[in-house]
Amino acid sequence: MGFGLLAGVLWALDTVVLSKALSFYEALLIAPLVAAFLHDTCSFVYLTFYHGWKKGIKKAVRVLRSKQGLWIVLASILGGPLGMSGYVSAIFFMGPSYTAAFSSLYPAFGALMAVVLFKEKLTRKQVFGMFVALGGVVALSMTPNDSIRNFPLGLGCALLCMVCWGLEGLLAQQGMKKETISSDQALWMRQGVSALGYGLVIMNLISGWELAETMVVQHHIGWIALAALAGTASYLCYYHALHQIGSTKAMPLNITYVAWSIGLSFLILGAVPSGREVLFALVVLCGAILSAS
Repeated sequence: MGFGLLAGVLWALDTVVLSKALSFYEALLIAPLVAAFLHDTCSFVYLTFYHGWKKGIKKAVRVLRSKQGLWIVLASILGGPLGMSGYVSAIFFMGPSYTAAFSSLYPAFGALMAVVLFKEKLTRKQVFGMFVALGGVVALSMTPNDSIRNFPLGLGCALLCMVCWGLEGLLAQQGMKKETISSDQALWMRQGVSALGYGLVIMNLISGWELAETMVVQHHIGWIALAALAGTASYLCYYHALHQIGSTKAMPLNITYVAWSIGLSFLILGAVPSGREVLFALVVLCGAILSAS
């Protein structure tokens, strides 16, 4: 459980730091997609150095081509280019509040798919805790301040994100099930496939290379690289939690980033939370812990 909670804390840190980098490009739809490409590329570089230091590159490449590695590749495509692109596009079309509310339903979708596809069993306490956490996230996210450009399109993008992230956790768990792939090897594959997918498909579709160059030249890449460091640590914890306690317990713990980001936004950006935000943040934490215990 500890790794799952730490994953949420670190992803909140990733989110807050990345928002600082994106604050310079608020009017550009493609900016979050370009930042996501640079983020996952930096993360892959970090993990490559890590595996190189451990002399584990050859083994990681070997398991990538195995049957178990295929599960990780599929999880990577869903969670990275598809899921994240849906997430940032939903933010552009219907704002961050509604996006957070709908996309955070991915643990419930993932749990449903775990029961349907892999015959996993959920206890009543798990289900209750999950819905308490999700209810807290929805209540925390619903604010009237968002500027909505196209709600139906934004909703479609958020639901795409929900499906992709829910399936990512399940498929990654299956890939690590037979102990032939460790969680850090799985993450190296995940970030490599994700960065490659962004580079070959997304960046060319959105003509994002010029903006990527601008981000590097204007030194905003520093914020993105720092966010990627926090994100890499978060994913290491998340994938370890998927491996150790399973997706139906790890995913509710992961969405606690919505709660942790409130405190980190206060510490880093000086954003003072309201009493309502603090209350529902505690609801999210209590529900996630109950679901995973």
